[in-house]
Amino acid sequence: MSGRLEHYYQKLLEQYGLEPAATTLQQLADLLFCSRRHVRSLLRSMEQAGWIHWLAESGRGRQSQLQCRLALDAFRRHQARHLLAEGKLQQAVATVGASAEEVSRFILSECGRVTEGERQLLRVPYYRPLPNLLPGLPLRRSEAHLVRQIFNGLTRVNEENGEVEADLAHHWQALTPLCWHFFLRPAVRFHDGRRLQADDVVASLQAASHLPLFAHLQQIRALSPRQIEINLSCEDGHLPWLLAQCEAMIQPASHLRQGLVSGRLPLGTGPYLVAENSSERLRLLAFDDYFGLRALLDEVDIWMWPALAQQLELGNRQVCGLEVSSGQEEGFDNQEMALEQGGYFLLYDPRSQQLASPQSRRWVQQQLAPWQLMAAVPAAFRRYWAPAYSLLPQWLHAAPDPEPSTLSAPGIQKLTLVYYEQQPEYALLAEQMAARLRQSGIELECQELDYASWWRGDGQADLWLGSVNFQAPAETGLAAWLLGTPLLRSVISGGDAATLASWQRQWQQGTLAPVTLMQEVMTLGWLQPLFHHWLRLQGTAQARGMRLNNLGWFDFKSVWLKP
Repeated sequence: MSGRLEHYYQKLLEQYGLEPAATTLQQLADLLFCSRRHVRSLLRSMEQAGWIHWLAESGRGRQSQLQCRLALDAFRRHQARHLLAEGKLQQAVATVGASAEEVSRFILSECGRVTEGERQLLRVPYYRPLPNLLPGLPLRRSEAHLVRQIFNGLTRVNEENGEVEADLAHHWQALTPLCWHFFLRPAVRFHDGRRLQADDVVASLQAASHLPLFAHLQQIRALSPRQIEINLSCEDGHLPWLLAQCEAMIQPASHLRQGLVSGRLPLGTGPYLVAENSSERLRLLAFDDYFGLRALLDEVDIWMWPALAQQLELGNRQVCGLEVSSGQEEGFDNQEMALEQGGYFLLYDPRSQQLASPQSRRWVQQQLAPWQLMAAVPAAFRRYWAPAYSLLPQWLHAAPDPEPSTLSAPGIQKLTLVYYEQQPEYALLAEQMAARLRQSGIELECQELDYASWWRGDGQADLWLGSVNFQAPAETGLAAWLLGTPLLRSVISGGDAATLASWQRQWQQGTLAPVTLMQEVMTLGWLQPLFHHWLRLQGTAQARGMRLNNLGWFDFKSVWLKP
């Protein structure tokens, strides 16, 4: 009925405009090709919706008065808002019928807070779908944040101070350096209502043990319904922190063992459950049976629209969790900024014969130094970047000033650069890199992979372009990323498996500090930091409890909307 009602209203608007008009039911019936009785029903529905004002007059030959209240553009936007509220983004876009830039502005204008009776809903725009929300999968920054809203680990990391806290386990102890016990909370439920069992914890950690940083989990077993024992093959003082990471978060054992796992509609124990996840919308609902404090926001509604990537200046700041341009946006009064703990980087693949020598790597690094690239990037982007001298802004592992090149150009004719898809700034950076290398007669061929393939290091490349953000404490996260990501493991030691194993063993034992590990990797010349971004969180004046975290988002369950 709604679609037909809109059609009938547009017919009235075309015929009568916005000025009051005298008419009769019969004239309207003839215009709309329907009965007088149906016209009465249509007019009643339109008036209830606020589209028209109808003053009926009774008596033969007497005319009633009709006034359309919404111009065509306003009417279309009115209808688009209803479609957006129903999660029908593509239909809403078609209804607006404007350019991609205008549609993006419309979507942004509809974001922020919504109060429906006693319910508090926060709408967040985003520029790409989020189909993979499972622990253990290769997770980009936004996916990692969302997984932490949906799942729990035995422990968790406090986002503000970086300390490890109790989560599904309320206490733990190390009986020996190789034997740890964790004690589970009672009455924890998954989002489908089923109670968490010790077997779920065992199955989840066994699945994680196939990953490099969890391979020393030699035996995981349930000693009782509320007690888990973990035996290690080597000491690891970081174990409580490690069990708070996404890879170790707890899923239902039955799903893991029967292959029922869905990355789009996962099942966790966290403060939010996934009610809908399509290419247009991710809808998260507060989980009423959450074992912690129930979330203050009842719903977080994330809309996906690819054109937002351009409208939002290619994404390095966040409005309610969304990357947007800087500057004062109307309606967004709460603001917070921080230089990201992480940044953009280049990896030099040791399997590349052209980059095998330290001299060739050093020469390419001089050509692609961050200050060289920034000089050619439009100011609209450059003002949000800071040159990186290490992967953390508080560290200095590279020369802070341009050095005159004392190296002769290597005999390289062509290099291949690989980056992952759905990251708009990569194409801009690749274009500047190609221009720099072209001046020395080197062709740069660019290839795009899906994120999982990039994360694994699939394919052949000379250079890999990527970015990373580290959860607090960033130093620990950086070491785990270097030693736990398949692509990084194949690169950072130059392919020397013994060196890599030694680094991992020393880090687990606490004898190799992350800052020293980063220094060794950069000295070998296999990793080159490029830029840090300024992360910016903006929220409406009514949004309270919103704090920018290291992943550029905020903890959904802590936010509330002041009436």
